[in-house]
Amino acid sequence: MANQSSDDEVFDFSNTEFTWEDLITALNEMVHEYKKLSQTFEEVKAENMVLKNNSMEPSTVHLGEGLRFRFLIK
Repeated sequence: MANQSSDDEVFDFSNTEFTWEDLITALNEMVHEYKKLSQTFEEVKAENMVLKNNSMEPSTVHLGEGLRFRFLIK
């Protein structure tokens, strides 16, 4: 969010002064923001899957006196 003030702006539909071009611009900005959020979501989802898959690998716990216990971390 490089420009916080413009990110917080809300299109004022009660203003009768807005034009068709203003509406199209606002909708295009919403689509652009949605695409950015969707991309970020997909990246986070992929990262979570990698982390989940890595945590499913067997681990070994040493219980002292040479005893070992293997388990899956879930």
